[in-house]
Amino acid sequence: MPIPATLTLAMASGPETPTTSNQKDIAKALGLTQSTVSKALKNAAEIGVSTRKLVQETAEKMGYQPNPMATGLAHFKHTSKMKPVQAALAWLNAWPKPQQLRSNRAFDLYWQGASQAALGLGYRLDEFILNAQMRPHRLVQILLSRGIHGLIIPPVPGDSHVNWSDFAWEHFSAVRFSRVVEGLPRFHLVTAAQSANAALAVREILARGYRRIGYVGCDRTGWTFLGGYLQEQITALSKAARLPPFLYDQTVNDAAFATKEVATRMTGQFISWLNKWKPDAILTESTFLAPLLKNAKLRVPADVAVATLSVGDLPFDAGIYQNPEEIGRVSALVIVSVLENNERGVPPIPRDILVHGTWVDGTSLPPRW
Repeated sequence: MPIPATLTLAMASGPETPTTSNQKDIAKALGLTQSTVSKALKNAAEIGVSTRKLVQETAEKMGYQPNPMATGLAHFKHTSKMKPVQAALAWLNAWPKPQQLRSNRAFDLYWQGASQAALGLGYRLDEFILNAQMRPHRLVQILLSRGIHGLIIPPVPGDSHVNWSDFAWEHFSAVRFSRVVEGLPRFHLVTAAQSANAALAVREILARGYRRIGYVGCDRTGWTFLGGYLQEQITALSKAARLPPFLYDQTVNDAAFATKEVATRMTGQFISWLNKWKPDAILTESTFLAPLLKNAKLRVPADVAVATLSVGDLPFDAGIYQNPEEIGRVSALVIVSVLENNERGVPPIPRDILVHGTWVDGTSLPPRW
């Protein structure tokens, strides 16, 4: 598209060119409608690439700056009341037994938070299952045929056998909850602030009179609970009071622990760790701590106090509540923002949004005052 003479004259005026051009000025200079200019400045896919490029280059040359008051008013009109449902978002369930995903309380609250927030933004959250009958390439066809381009990817279990490389990501915007999933590209992430939550838990346990705080957990790739625990050990405790964590290999899952051989070996290692370091409180994210304590014939809190890093998911009532509803809500805000900015495919610069947890008092870790 040739540059109109009026724009040529405006750009030729050099330093005297006004720096307060608005969208109407750009539209007039290019012979376009203001609506087209507005959409092109937002990088809307419905406007051709060449037109978007021309409008954006022209806006820069004319010194265009968005009007913050007008932008704020538009945002207020956009968000001040619930929008009617106009499109759908996809919640991808890649669990071998799909019903197990939302049987996890935290993951169900992810769904609830995301679903409610999506409705407020004019979107419906629909679940789609990936399994042997529904391969990624087939699901892509279904999503595209329904005009669904926004994906929320909940936590994926280690025994999921989905081949994510078969998914045509270039057509979609996505946000995920899990830090590391084998084969899954690094999309924008919304998850718990694990390191900060563990650090907060250590401070709260110390504040309740405990001085020898142990950690029981998995050396799982991508988990950062341990970092927060170790940080507080170094900054808040003397060297004599610092305890090394009890860590088991990430390959140990429920099925492995159910075998007598693995359970016996881990119990023996756990008892040796207890006898050597004598913790008066244990911080954990592990589902195995309760059976390990039972095997070791230890009572909570009579013999040792326990705080969990995910209240509601483990059989201990003191510790960190991860605010999973908020994690879900924020995921919907992120994916709708990315969608409406017409960003598709794997982002060149992924963003991690960490939601902080809240300490909850409970009977598993009573104060020692």
